Amino acid sequence: MGKSAIKLKLKGKYECLSALYSAMITHDFTAGFPLLHGEGVYSQIAFPELDRNNQVQICRNAFTGSYWVLRVTSSAGNVLNNALLDAETDGMSSMSAAFGETKRECLRLVKVTAEEIEKIGL
Repeated sequence: MGKSAIKLKLKGKYECLSALYSAMITHDFTAGFPLLHGEGVYSQIAFPELDRNNQVQICRNAFTGSYWVLRVTSSAGNVLNNALLDAETDGMSSMSAAFGETKRECLRLVKVTAEEIEKIGL
């Protein structure tokens, strides 16, 4: 199985995530069209969700300034919904976050997205 987080090797200097996003939006990505969410240290570049438990995002480490492509198990909007469904189903509703084809596809997209960004030369 693939890595759930890959550190980006960027050629340009991006002071913030919104600067990286501005450079990205003119390119096509296998994971879909990215959107910038949040502000400051809470911001992320999110690609379309594969399901409510699997999504590719790009985040910036506030301490080191490094950028990472990663698989997240829940977007901010789904945290409460996932918690409620897990409570109702004794955790069975989040199985796609831990196992399954969708998780494998999300991990593949993490790798592909990192490769695409590096190939573009951002």
